[in-house]
Amino acid sequence: MVEKIRLWMLPLAGYPLGGMFWLVAVVVFVLDQASKYWVVATLNTFQSVPIIPGVLHLTRTHNTGIAFGLMDGRGWITIPLSLIVMGGIVVYLRRAKPSRFVQAMLGLLFGGASGNLIDRLRYGYVVDMFDLLVWPVFNVADMAITVALVGLVLLQFVGNRPESEESPAESEEVQSP
Repeated sequence: MVEKIRLWMLPLAGYPLGGMFWLVAVVVFVLDQASKYWVVATLNTFQSVPIIPGVLHLTRTHNTGIAFGLMDGRGWITIPLSLIVMGGIVVYLRRAKPSRFVQAMLGLLFGGASGNLIDRLRYGYVVDMFDLLVWPVFNVADMAITVALVGLVLLQFVGNRPESEESPAESEEVQSP
């Protein structure tokens, strides 16, 4: 029994559960599943309740496709994709020592992917509820995935800023003959 637990914990080696990645991933997953549970328990399918009339409604929908309702009925494609992405993130975290920002972005991505994956495995579709009336209905997991991808893309343009404002030329010692 102990050996099985050690094998299960292997992906967590070197990253305590209190680490930024795991903290963000768990919070996103719990918020996503709790909001979906509430919507399923409270609203009928396609029932809409205005929160800010004309701007934001809570509308229970079932997405059997992929992002933004594309490929209706073919959402099963995202199951292996989600597993590959989630596995890749864990492998990356084991091999690299990313910044807290990258850990947070990967936690958003992992938590969102796992939230939608659970829906697809449990129901065969993803429960969505936030309706801006001019955009496809989405959920907490979708928001987390979007913020993660935007954050990681922006990081490619902005990059990590050096701690010091000193230029490399100024930091080198000048040797006189």
